[in-house]
Amino acid sequence: MSKQSLGSKFIDWPLLKRVLKLITPYKKLFIVTSFLAITIALLSPLKPHLIEKIIDEKILTNDFPGLVNMSLLVLVVLLVQSVFRYYFIFLTNLLSQSIIKGL
Repeated sequence: MSKQSLGSKFIDWPLLKRVLKLITPYKKLFIVTSFLAITIALLSPLKPHLIEKIIDEKILTNDFPGLVNMSLLVLVVLLVQSVFRYYFIFLTNLLSQSIIKGL
């Protein structure tokens, strides 16, 4: 099979090794951005799950105090996710600009 026929499944290992060598001076920054990316990915499905719980368990059963508590929890999750996303974008841009500057 040729490289073109593989499409997105083809990984250029020599190029990946070169990129990883450029990242090594910024290892801490890369680890932090990776952690933030994983955390954001884990928080994303939490919002729909919480909204489902609010509708099924709090609104349909007329549990107003529980509704308030769950709504506050959703707001906290949104706030944490927004802060993490801000720092992820900021640090990812800093990392990429630093690597380009090093080139």
